[in-house]
Amino acid sequence: MYDIVKGSRKARKKFLSVLTAALNYEPTKFELETTPSHLEFSRFVIENLAFFEYSTMDELLQVLTSVERSVASMGVPIAHSIETEVFLIGKEEGASADPERLKLLANASAVLSLIWSTRSHLRKLYGLNAGKKAGKVSAKDATSKAPTKVPFVSGAPLWEEIKGILAALETEDGMMQQCRDVIGPPSCPLSSHA
Repeated sequence: MYDIVKGSRKARKKFLSVLTAALNYEPTKFELETTPSHLEFSRFVIENLAFFEYSTMDELLQVLTSVERSVASMGVPIAHSIETEVFLIGKEEGASADPERLKLLANASAVLSLIWSTRSHLRKLYGLNAGKKAGKVSAKDATSKAPTKVPFVSGAPLWEEIKGILAALETEDGMMQQCRDVIGPPSCPLSSHA
């Protein structure tokens, strides 16, 4: 897909904007029954974003900024829903989570995890970790030079992570763990440490 628009910088930027915007969704409107589901569509989009050969540094930074904003804007409502509807924080003792809501929220949290995994992969692949600011690239270089990949970084760990996220959705325990992973550990997308 990306190769089709490679000839025009403006077309590439527009294409990447539309593609990253497609990852955004309102959790309350998340559809599990549609074909393809938003989860499958998101997987398709993030796999493409993860493996595009970006023409310029500013395109890569555009994608990173967009996916980070997506997680920030979608993450808070999803985390709140998981806490109150899955883990029943603030609810009376003995209450149980609705299985349909668990499935919906686990799928929504899986989309967040897929997006965050792709973001982390791209940052590692191009050596843009949190301590190394991309702002050191001059404006001229950002628009004219292709980003440089770090040697010996492959997509294999990302593929395994994607498979693990999707496999978790096959059982109720896995869905609970997926929800826990999104709101809990320091490496989760909603943690201030990530």
